Amino acid sequence: MSAIVREIFAKRGAPPVAKLFSGEQNLSALLSIFENRGVGRRVAPTTWADKKFSDCYYIVKEHTPGQDAEHSTVMVKKHWRGQDLDEKLKRVGLSKKRQWYIVDFAKPKCLE
Repeated sequence: MSAIVREIFAKRGAPPVAKLFSGEQNLSALLSIFENRGVGRRVAPTTWADKKFSDCYYIVKEHTPGQDAEHSTVMVKKHWRGQDLDEKLKRVGLSKKRQWYIVDFAKPKCLE
């Protein structure tokens, strides 16, 4: 990367696309990059990738932002090994403590 680009990133921060591919993040921060706050995206915690659960993810159905990224509410449906498990929407627990990734875009290194 050129010195000019590094200087711009240092002053203004990285653009949303760069943040997306810069590694795993907490769920609220990751979804806030997208239009409609990530509704419709497939997400998974990196702990599932570590265990090689490749066809397991959550589908984001609602994302209500709070006062800051730490207090947002994410409602999902769980997809586990080829089957949709949840009839009702579930609130994601540990969305702030776990690291997450977007299933459609980037796979963690342990799944490559």
